Amino acid sequence: MPVADEFYGPTGAFRATETCDVAGYLWSQIVLLSVSGQGCMADRAERAFFNAGPATVARDFKTHVYFQSPNRVVDGSPPCPHGPGASGCSYKLSHMPLCCTAALNRIVPNYVMHMWMATYDNGLAATHYGPCKVSALAADRVRVEIVCRTDYPFNEVIEMSVNPAREATFPLSLRIPGWCKNAELSVNGTGVNAAPDAKGFVRVERLWKQGDAIRLRFPMSVSVAAGRDGNAQGAPYASVSYGPLLFALPIPDTQGPNTPNPAAKWKYALDAEGETLDQGMTVERQPMPAKWDWPLASPLTLRAKGVAIDWNPAPDAPRLPPEPIAKGKPPESITLIPYGSTKFRVSMFPITERVFKLSELKEPPQPSGK
Repeated sequence: MPVADEFYGPTGAFRATETCDVAGYLWSQIVLLSVSGQGCMADRAERAFFNAGPATVARDFKTHVYFQSPNRVVDGSPPCPHGPGASGCSYKLSHMPLCCTAALNRIVPNYVMHMWMATYDNGLAATHYGPCKVSALAADRVRVEIVCRTDYPFNEVIEMSVNPAREATFPLSLRIPGWCKNAELSVNGTGVNAAPDAKGFVRVERLWKQGDAIRLRFPMSVSVAAGRDGNAQGAPYASVSYGPLLFALPIPDTQGPNTPNPAAKWKYALDAEGETLDQGMTVERQPMPAKWDWPLASPLTLRAKGVAIDWNPAPDAPRLPPEPIAKGKPPESITLIPYGSTKFRVSMFPITERVFKLSELKEPPQPSGK
């Protein structure tokens, strides 16, 4: 998500974006997708929906924030570092002005309504993924029902059953996410070339019959991105993703989403082992629960290495450490969960000197003095 609050300034670990802008950004990318057919717009919408979307609202869907930020380590009581409102980063029944309270309710419908789109060649396009059922017209106005069964984005496999009212020839365009390098596709058990076209889709045109089965697999891998916090004098940081999901170190809450557990351990610099930033990170999966409300006990977790550090962000002006952390204490195993499952978190991590070197970040430019 872009930074979007009333204070003009660069992005940063503790910079905020409004709930309004989560809804607005998602909608704008969907409109651009419908106009251009470019799958990268769907990639952006997907990443906003699965990460910033659930972070806007409490798990019971009764309270929400005006602002969210990549790192949230203090409660929303004054002074609130994330925006002009003293309680803008607190989960409340409503916020004044009421723009975010209203916009919150547009996030899920806009994604769900546009998981499928019609195409100009009388076909259908799978633009976003998740468990769903669509009924639409294709070919020469033949009614087609397609059912998707999946735990995506917490799993890599999407299975679809295609059921036209009668046999009909028409194309199905399936989006291949930009982060996925080796997608797999089969129709009725037979492999199909899954290389995406220039717009990020695979087009499958054939005579479709009742019960035809499509199987998509999007192999996910850990991705570590490093950069500099433009809101903290270029402090180095790293973030961790897996497929479309951003991951974070969770800080449990004790009395709801506005009270962090004071005993929680979250002051870590991200460390690395081996010759690449993601080497040594492992993925752990558990079955999806029957009811999903983005719990801290996520069925999908990442195990990473962290070094405990002396880091005490000021409540009224929190910042990342300005320099890479010299490796002193031995690294520990830390558990990361999807960003959307957290209310308090660190997702833009301080980094050790080893991560700094592996990331090939350059030293920030020195002021000229002019």
